[in-house]
Amino acid sequence: MPRGPFVTDLMVDPEYRRRGIATALVGELSRRCAQWGYDSVALRIDQRLAGADKLYEILGFDEVATDTDTDTDTETDTDPTPAF
Repeated sequence: MPRGPFVTDLMVDPEYRRRGIATALVGELSRRCAQWGYDSVALRIDQRLAGADKLYEILGFDEVATDTDTDTDTETDTDPTPAF
């Protein structure tokens, strides 16, 4: 488990995807973490959710670990103020 802010299970209802909701949520949580003095944010991605890894890559996250036991989750982290 990473030290500091760690996000799990950030999901948007399929009916509301591709409207910038996840981008806005990640942006807000990143801004708040920066205000609290953290220089990174970690999150876990369920690899079965199509597009999640691409979204976080676009938002500036880097893959730092892969859960080899289930092969479904990836931990990523980024500077808490990703560029949009």
